[in-house]
Amino acid sequence: MYGKQRVWSVTLVAAVLVLAACATVPPGPPVPAVMRGIDHLMNHQYDPALSLFHSAANGPTPNPLAVFYEGVTLNRIGRFQEALERLDRADEMGVDRPELAFERGWSLLGLKRWKEAIARLERYERQHPERTKTSELLGRAYVGLWRPEKAEAKLKKAARDPALAPGAFFYLATLERSRNDTVAMRKYVDALLASAPEERLRLVVPQRVASAAPAPRYVKAPVANVREAPTVTSKIVTTLKSGTRIITMGEKNGWYRIQVDDRREGWIAGSLITSVTTAVTVAPRLDAAAVEASLGRFVLDPNPALLARFDARTTPAPVVDQDAAASPGESSCQCLRTLRRFSAQVGDALGRFWDTITSP
Repeated sequence: MYGKQRVWSVTLVAAVLVLAACATVPPGPPVPAVMRGIDHLMNHQYDPALSLFHSAANGPTPNPLAVFYEGVTLNRIGRFQEALERLDRADEMGVDRPELAFERGWSLLGLKRWKEAIARLERYERQHPERTKTSELLGRAYVGLWRPEKAEAKLKKAARDPALAPGAFFYLATLERSRNDTVAMRKYVDALLASAPEERLRLVVPQRVASAAPAPRYVKAPVANVREAPTVTSKIVTTLKSGTRIITMGEKNGWYRIQVDDRREGWIAGSLITSVTTAVTVAPRLDAAAVEASLGRFVLDPNPALLARFDARTTPAPVVDQDAAASPGESSCQCLRTLRRFSAQVGDALGRFWDTITSP
């Protein structure tokens, strides 16, 4: 009899603990500072957004949503390690939004933790197949892991979205260059050049190789002397007016060697020129040679942070309903949320194990 009473007592205590966990009150509506931060985030104003989220996340009563959005903002400026730390903390604080898996996958991609990124992003894509940005990030992760067939399939899916086409075509070209398929690479380079305005292309192609030619400079002095040698006492070759566009071909002791005409070269003092023009000019269009040069450097040194600004422009920030009693995707039942977290961790572990045994 005593044994049965003991069993019932233990069962009752366990039931009370489970009910207490399930009765946990969900987070209330976001505080005004978080809502203001979200407005800044939606308008790509990352510094003020980060400041507001950081204050709300580190106050006397840390706001879980502020911690989550701090991670979201850090992802958009390419600070992936810090972003992942905030997103993990938000998960521990009870934030259970569907975008958490996407944002963590993005952070892991930026940290070159390919297998973990794929596990998170694949799970998110199964739940939200309409979000093509996930396919693009997955394609890039598969490039990093060198799964070319899977990478190609994901990137081609992403390329159907006009907003994502430049990034997808860039990585498809990178993939073909790694395969030494010059014809296919040039096909994707041409598609890249035709896919978007110059501004978006320059977010994809590294600035240091965005032009095959040397960067232009402009005369800023009213009149500038061009001399035969890099000294103030050498003979004057010609003079140039303010705003004249020049191409520098070398530098010595603060002087720049320039092409004067088809036959002559000369030197101009660096204090007389600038890289900024006051005249209205159109930047030279990216050409295939410039893109192919950037692909070569990228293949030698893959850099997932390359597209951080492009990603920020093509990934909508998750939003919350200001009047909601709880944020979308959050659950008042903590035991079920814990069970989902455990299931996700098991899925990630199985994914990493599968990748390990199937890697060539």
